[in-house]
Amino acid sequence: MAVTNEKGANLERIMFENKILPISLKKIESALKNTKYFIPDMYNEFISRILNVIVAEAKNYNFRLKRVGQSEEHLLMNQLEFVMEKGCKH
Repeated sequence: MAVTNEKGANLERIMFENKILPISLKKIESALKNTKYFIPDMYNEFISRILNVIVAEAKNYNFRLKRVGQSEEHLLMNQLEFVMEKGCKH
């Protein structure tokens, strides 16, 4: 996860890594365990729903999805960029 040099960005990163991602990953793992089969034609919808788990959990901590982009370092990988809305912190 990349962060800016803005004041407080490191605390935001720590919150994201220690709270939001573990909760999201447990929800995703649970969903994957309950999936009996995978339909290749529905791959994009499947990935979108998985990513929405992370977006929804981030929203609980006052983060919003700023943009979805392509990783410059890993060309076949997309990245989600989150920003914490100022004014309310957990």
